[in-house]
Amino acid sequence: MGKKKAGGEGKGKRKKVSANSAASSSAKRPRKERKNVAPSIKADIRPIMFGFGDVPDPFDESVDVLYAMVTNFVQSVTERALRWAAENEASDETKTSTTLSHKPFTSIVRRDQRLYKRIKELLHMHEELKRDRQVYPEAYEEGRKELASA
Repeated sequence: MGKKKAGGEGKGKRKKVSANSAASSSAKRPRKERKNVAPSIKADIRPIMFGFGDVPDPFDESVDVLYAMVTNFVQSVTERALRWAAENEASDETKTSTTLSHKPFTSIVRRDQRLYKRIKELLHMHEELKRDRQVYPEAYEEGRKELASA
């Protein structure tokens, strides 16, 4: 007779791990599941997975795990940015805004050169789009109306 491995699992059997347990086991503390998350984020994960070499129709569990990883990453970076902003930016007693500038985010990811360059590229594109909207406001409005009607 074959011996069973520790934990009662036989040879060749794998423990099933759900998306929630995989995400929460790697997190430092449990996170509340948000109900008001935009559904488009989850819908965009499938084509992104395919674009990076996965099958055209990945398993729902794979999408759930990646979704959990992405949301945990975004939450942790945002929390770190809020802490950084509270510690490093000048505290103004009259300032009650909860918006963050790009500075805390770029300061947090400055060691990850790939992510840092991507953030800088996106900020540069944002500035270009802002300038273009000022130069061509009617073209911008026509494009918005066209997208809304589609």
